[in-house]
Amino acid sequence: MCTGHLHLHSQCGHQKHFQAVALCDQFDSETSRCMGMCNIISQHLIETPSLCRECYCRTEADIFKCCKDTVTDIEEEIEALTVSLRADIDPAQRTLMQKLRSTLVEEIGELKDARNEELAEFRFQQGVWGDG
Repeated sequence: MCTGHLHLHSQCGHQKHFQAVALCDQFDSETSRCMGMCNIISQHLIETPSLCRECYCRTEADIFKCCKDTVTDIEEEIEALTVSLRADIDPAQRTLMQKLRSTLVEEIGELKDARNEELAEFRFQQGVWGDG
């Protein structure tokens, strides 16, 4: 039985690593892991990053997906308006539809800006810069 200190990510609780101080005969030097049981002397919570790589990537992907899904819905609305504008319609109706289409295009830009701000805040909280 190996003995050591366990380091966990504080937010997700997943193991970052086990710092062995005493190795047993079941310790695999190639993987740096004990294949048997481990005796934990102490647990240390890692605050930055507080998510393991897998949880970090999943959370970041969820942020992108949420924005992408909403943008796709808005783009479908824009396309429907564009098709409708090709028809022979009342000038007042046309003006309203053009304004709505412009508003939707602006909304896409605002959504992407909000997504970028959310990503920046998430990365800052995790102590991670760039793409993780």
